[in-house]
Formats: sequence, C-alpha cells, structure tokens
Amino acid sequence: MNTKSAIGITLLALSYGQFLLPRYENYADAPPYFWAILFILGTFLMFGIIFISEGITEAVYKKSLLRAIFKNAHTVIAYLVLSMVGAVMLDGVSQWLGKLWFYPTLTNATYPFVFVLGFAFYWLMVIESYLGVKALLDLALKGKRMVRTYFGFERPLYTSLGAFGILLIPIAAALMTNDYAVQRGGYVFELTHAVDYKVNFAYILFMFFGTWFLFEAIEYFRKETSLLRDIFHHYFTPLIAVVIASLGTALLMETQNFFAGAGAWVYTNWPLQEITFLGLPVVMFLFWPIHYIFFLSLWRAFSDKESDEVWKGDLVP
Repeated sequence: MNTKSAIGITLLALSYGQFLLPRYENYADAPPYFWAILFILGTFLMFGIIFISEGITEAVYKKSLLRAIFKNAHTVIAYLVLSMVGAVMLDGVSQWLGKLWFYPTLTNATYPFVFVLGFAFYWLMVIESYLGVKALLDLALKGKRMVRTYFGFERPLYTSLGAFGILLIPIAAALMTNDYAVQRGGYVFELTHAVDYKVNFAYILFMFFGTWFLFEAIEYFRKETSLLRDIFHHYFTPLIAVVIASLGTALLMETQNFFAGAGAWVYTNWPLQEITFLGLPVVMFLFWPIHYIFFLSLWRAFSDKESDEVWKGDLVP
C-alpha cells in the first residue's frame, strides 16, 4: 500500500464520524459548528475515495491525475471550468429542472458555496474512482487493448449522433417547460423543499443522452478515444469500470447521507420510487452510471492530454 492509498483509507474511515454527530428532531435548530463538521466529514469521504483511487492509478499506471490537473494554471482553470459545467448540467437538469432531489439543510445563501466547492471535489472523485477501478481491471485482465483504428461506419455514425444530440437537447428542454406550464403555470426555482409537481423522467434522460451523443461526436472529430469507440472495438473494460465505480461510490455516499441523520439531500419524484434498496429508490442507483458517463465524456471532449487516460486502452506497463 502506498502513501496516498493509506491517506485515502484514513480519510474514508474518519468520514464515518458523521454517525457520531448528535441527532436533532429539527435540523434547523442545529448550531453552526454542526454544519461545519458535517461538511468537513463529507469532504473526507470524497477525498478518501480520491486518494485511494489516486494511489491505485499511480501503482498500476505510474500516472497521477492530480499531477496532470495541477501541472500549470491552464490545466487548473480547465478543471475548475469543466467541473462547474458538469455541476450546472447535473444539478441544473436533475434538481433545478427535474426536481429529483432537494437540499433541506441548505439555504439559497449557502447553496452557491457548497455548489462551487462541493462539485469541484465531487467531479474529481468521479474521475479518480473510475480510473482506479479501470486500472485494477486492466491489471487483472490479461492482454493489452489499445484502440487505434476506425471502422468505416464510425464517421457517419458520430456525425449523426452529434446532430441528433443537438436536436434532442432543446427538444427535452421544451418538453420540460411544457410540463411546468401544464402543472404549475410556469417554472418555479426551489432548492430546499419538496415540490408537488415534477417533469417526465424521460425528458431528463433525453437531456443527458443528447448531451452524451454530442460529446461522443466532439471526441471523434477531435480524434480522441470515446466510450462508444472502445465498445465498438471490443474493449469493454471502460464500461465495466463505469458500472463498478459508480455503484461502489453510490453505496458509500448514499448510505452515509441516508443513515447518518442530517440528510444533506433527499430524493423525490423518481419513477417507481416505491421500489427501494437500503431505503433509497432503485432507479436512482441506476442513474449513477449515466451521470458518470456524462462527467467522463465531458472531461475527455473538452480537455487535452490530462484526460488521455479516461477512455484510453490498457496502460499497464
């Protein structure tokens, strides 16, 4: 075990200190220090996953995402900008528009701080956890798989996917807007309380898949690897890594949030919400791989060498 992995395991263990915090019948009565401690422990959870994964990728690939991101001012700015774009897309589509969860412990004043800082850490955790799982899979599965060629059908396919994505995104937005007009007479922004209306979950999926299709086309025309390209060329490790990393991270984050007491976010308006696992909607867990694909594709589509490892083939020396 290297130093980064040891630090990560320690931080992950410390994050379970959330279960030792006092319980309140009404968390609005909790003192300010309670929320500060809760935020720190939640950050420990994310950085625990980040450092465990970073230790794995350094041991297996001899590479470091943290070094790549913090190499210079350009890469740091790119990381911060893309993490905020991803945050706006995830929270913007799923929470602001989709009303799939709300934040009972935040206010409109504290939300921007948590949004910017929290999603910067969260985005890094998503990328690192995927790379860590992919490194272990590449190490375990014998034989290198480097996708270097293109099939003849790929150019027209990616062109069509890009065009379809450009059409699907505004169509999904228009359908959501129509849902609000029918149910409420217009959209209302609400972060901290459950609402008695919702949009069709299919429209949220349309938005995410439309954006992903557009990212796939951008990756192709930038001559970069992509998830679909790996699948077409029979390199399935990235897809398997997405599923394992996303569901593993989901179990850690969702169970801490649900069972520790405060409940920083609460889920509402999911389809088949009565079907649960560990008290949480099963469909929500199925959504985790989709948003992992979105974040990873965004990173690959709009960054340079620092994202080489995302969909790249087996890099085990």
